[in-house]
Amino acid sequence: MLLYPFWVLLLGAVSVFAVARYTRRSGTTLFVCLLFLVNAMSVLVAFARFTEPASVALLKGLLLFEVSRLSVLASFVVLVIFGVGAIIYVPLMQEGNIAQGSTSLLLAAFCAVGSVLSKDPLSFAILLGGVPLLVFVLGRLEKGFSGSPQVYLLYFIPSVMLILFAAVARGTAPVSGLGPISKGAALLLSVILAAYLLFWPFGGPSIRLLPFGRNAAPLAVSVIAAVAFFGLVKFLPLSTMLGLAMVSLGAVSAIAWTIMCYRSKAPVSTAQHGYFAQTSAVCVMIACALSAKADSSGEWFLILSNHLIAGFGMLLSASWGEERRGRYLHVAAIFFAFCFLGLPPSPGFFGRLHLFLGSFGDHTLFGYLLRLSFLVNLFLVYCLPKSLAAASRDAETASKTPWWVVCPLGVLAAALLLSMLFLPHLRAYLAASGL
Repeated sequence: MLLYPFWVLLLGAVSVFAVARYTRRSGTTLFVCLLFLVNAMSVLVAFARFTEPASVALLKGLLLFEVSRLSVLASFVVLVIFGVGAIIYVPLMQEGNIAQGSTSLLLAAFCAVGSVLSKDPLSFAILLGGVPLLVFVLGRLEKGFSGSPQVYLLYFIPSVMLILFAAVARGTAPVSGLGPISKGAALLLSVILAAYLLFWPFGGPSIRLLPFGRNAAPLAVSVIAAVAFFGLVKFLPLSTMLGLAMVSLGAVSAIAWTIMCYRSKAPVSTAQHGYFAQTSAVCVMIACALSAKADSSGEWFLILSNHLIAGFGMLLSASWGEERRGRYLHVAAIFFAFCFLGLPPSPGFFGRLHLFLGSFGDHTLFGYLLRLSFLVNLFLVYCLPKSLAAASRDAETASKTPWWVVCPLGVLAAALLLSMLFLPHLRAYLAASGL
């Protein structure tokens, strides 16, 4: 019964697809969309009578959901945003895209409500990842999505204010116990982060789904920002020193990314934009995981190091001129982009599994796989001198890597790997011996 809004939206997506394919009329499709959205909202209103959170597990406990008054209010706000978006966009859809566009709209609402009702960071991350993906499909179908940043404020500000008011009034936000100045600074930081953080799966503003893009969708920006803000308030450990440091580092990179996007007009700088955007997302991901699991072995440092190294290598690969691009340069760029996006078997992939799944039990295997996969970053030892030499337009030096550069970097990388591998055992030995 608690998952009833999910099934309403899922059934609505199937029904809308069938109606749109059969009728090919935007008016009928819009009516069916609003019918299922209003039905889901009415169910959420019925759930608002809960005084204590009610939990439910799906897929053998991997996906956990919790229904409370706060999550019901946030879900209601998200569905209202989707309703407004349907009223605006469905009548403007081309006849051949009505079925795919309206179905993507309801499936995105399905993922957004699921992420709001999620009980743990893993469920939140899995379901929220489907929102920008589905809205991206919607934006690719309809190239008429355009607008200025002021348009998104009409969607974003009311959503954030309602969720913020409910969180602080009920004392459920982690920042509710702080002083007035600290509380205001932390909430402002959360709003800034929520506006820019969760676009990293697309690698930067080249997807044109951002407020300053040519084909931006206000629906995507407003929903993702509102849901992301709710997740930040719900999961981030702003009261701990490490969590606050990770969030602060993410905020700095997010703001730097935004400034670069506004100032730069060159397509080559897309990789730099994505680098700053991913840094903020990685920091917030680590902070979310640390809120559920006390990390004592330093995996968070290894994941952050992998991100910085892979991003640095990707930028170096992109810095080579077209006249110097050969087979090796293309392989290097693909390799670092592979590690940067966290695809298996890169350190980013095993690191995320270790942090998130470690919250549900002992997953030391992922920790060892993370350390072993970190060896792929040794490829940077070979790329760095070639990149520096190519940047100085010295082709002869670029063709040969000097030993005095390779040896120190190799020793440093090996020492970092060994220290991270044996540091937990060394700490346990020192604690047992009383030293």
